[in-house]
Amino acid sequence: MAFATGEAKWGPVADRYARQYGVDPALFRRLVTQESGWNPNAASPAGARGLTQVVPKWHPDADLSTPESQLNYGAKHFGSLMRKYGNPRDALAVYNSGKPWATSQAYGETRNYVTRILGGYKGPGSAPDAAAVPGVGPALSTSGTSTTTVLPGLDPASAREIGAYMRQSEADVLAGRNPADIGPLAQRIISRRRSVVDTALTAVGAAGFPGGEQQGVVDGAADPVNAAKGVLGTPYSWGGGTPSGPTKGFGRGANTVGFDCSSLVQYAWAKAGVQLPRTTYSQIHVGRGVSTTNRAQWLPGDLMFPSTGHVQMYVGNGKVIEAPRTGGRVQIVPARSSYIAVRRPK
Repeated sequence: MAFATGEAKWGPVADRYARQYGVDPALFRRLVTQESGWNPNAASPAGARGLTQVVPKWHPDADLSTPESQLNYGAKHFGSLMRKYGNPRDALAVYNSGKPWATSQAYGETRNYVTRILGGYKGPGSAPDAAAVPGVGPALSTSGTSTTTVLPGLDPASAREIGAYMRQSEADVLAGRNPADIGPLAQRIISRRRSVVDTALTAVGAAGFPGGEQQGVVDGAADPVNAAKGVLGTPYSWGGGTPSGPTKGFGRGANTVGFDCSSLVQYAWAKAGVQLPRTTYSQIHVGRGVSTTNRAQWLPGDLMFPSTGHVQMYVGNGKVIEAPRTGGRVQIVPARSSYIAVRRPK
């Protein structure tokens, strides 16, 4: 028996089952559109059947005999995936391939499938999931929602570029093309924000943000290495620390008096009379470059960058001092065999 087709006929039924199983009806409609084009008679070479393209082999308990039962089972199954994974990107990836996004994104079919469904989806009170551009992270909207609303604090130029990139990526995927690499765009945005971040963190540190006064100013020393060693064991505090000593941080460091990696070396070099910028993204450009692999050229006080987001200080004898991460403390550890940059402030 052939059933009538079309979203106008089956959309309200889909909405009813979506609500029954805790699924956003708008998202479920997009899933059905992608799966079958609202054709209850659809069948794939892999054996998937009906409006929601369920494969009886993998779902032996599924009743797919009518459009209503197809929608009922599809909504029930997708609802269980949403509850298990907590986000539409992973739920859709598993619905399509049996694997969550992180392990299925290498497959072009799954990547395109998820992107087609989420590319213009604004969600129940939120923007579409980040699946539209793999690796972007937080949700970004390609239509209907301002990028600056989704990413508060983003400068207008970056917001416009991200919006344009995502619209083009969606068009590329729909046309069967691979989206462009987002790396160059990310680098431009990071470059724009460096000076802003430096200024903000310096001001925040001087004020003891959030609302905190300067904490435990440490007696100085004549050189940066001794100054850094003088605060061994001080807790890591994200956003904490100034050239004068450890402070409360902010965000995940709001309740901890300490240093983060860049404020530790800033503090240590301040004791030697050298002013460094506040963040690793700017510190990586100070002074002059030194070999990243030849240890014979490294001197105590050199800034060692295993990445653009982390900095250590060389203390001699093949070791470095660092503020490692949230939950850690200032420590001395063996230096790595190579770095992306080594800088000598003085």
